Amino acid sequence: MTGKERMHTQHEGFVDEALGAYEAIIQAFHATTESHWLHLDLTITQLKGLFLLADSGALIVGRVAELLGIGRPAASILVDGLVQLGLVERAEDPADRRRTIVRLSARGRELVLQLQQGERRVMRALLDRLADDDLAALVKGLRALAGIIAAGLPTCPDKPRQFMDANLPAADADGAPDSVELAANGRPSTIDHRPSTTPQG
Repeated sequence: MTGKERMHTQHEGFVDEALGAYEAIIQAFHATTESHWLHLDLTITQLKGLFLLADSGALIVGRVAELLGIGRPAASILVDGLVQLGLVERAEDPADRRRTIVRLSARGRELVLQLQQGERRVMRALLDRLADDDLAALVKGLRALAGIIAAGLPTCPDKPRQFMDANLPAADADGAPDSVELAANGRPSTIDHRPSTTPQG
């Protein structure tokens, strides 16, 4: 084996170790933050829609469908449900008054912020437990990775970009996602694993 081949093998080994550590962190992180999600009376697709709008801002329904990888009729139903819950609102597109855009309502923004802050607190608590040398090494690696991401991620040419559900809870064994009931003030309330049939808002 040449020196170049040994370096390549070592590099691949580091990549595999990094992926294994990443998967372990994600699993532990989900277990730690699970309570933030189990108090929601929302489906996984509705949560994905909320975070998509939080990330992308105002969108037309067709773009929501494209980014979530679903059909336009399904996207319309999704938006209708979020509007009924008071989490999303429709507005006239300032660039084209013939089109309607959808965006998070004040209540929707509050909910997304609550979930994000909960995850941030957990991550900060974990990082605070690292020794300074380990934390510095992690920061160096994350900065390098962020630079690669900023330069542009490789994309699959035959598939539209989809807004993935990383950080979202998995479905129950029967395929039904855990749900969260929103109180009147928009804050997560009691756990309810039954399908919601009555619009809230």
